[in-house]
Amino acid sequence: MVRIHDREWEHRFPGLIAYRWHAYRGDGFWYRGCRINDAVFFYNRDHELVSIGFMHNGVFIFIRDDNRSYESRDSFFFSWWHR
Repeated sequence: MVRIHDREWEHRFPGLIAYRWHAYRGDGFWYRGCRINDAVFFYNRDHELVSIGFMHNGVFIFIRDDNRSYESRDSFFFSWWHR
């Protein structure tokens, strides 16, 4: 994993530390029948994993550790993902 040093990520997710993750061996995880090989893992200041974000069908999915999830069609995520 590689830490994301980007003010826009920090602004959108205050208090969380974001890391870009890629399943290099193709051993990602499944979401609604699709294999996810790229994601952003979010940790709190105590280094605990608190959420995961990833793109699915052009939508950024953000799943929290309390089982709540959010979807965003914000172009920021789409453009950032295709860098």
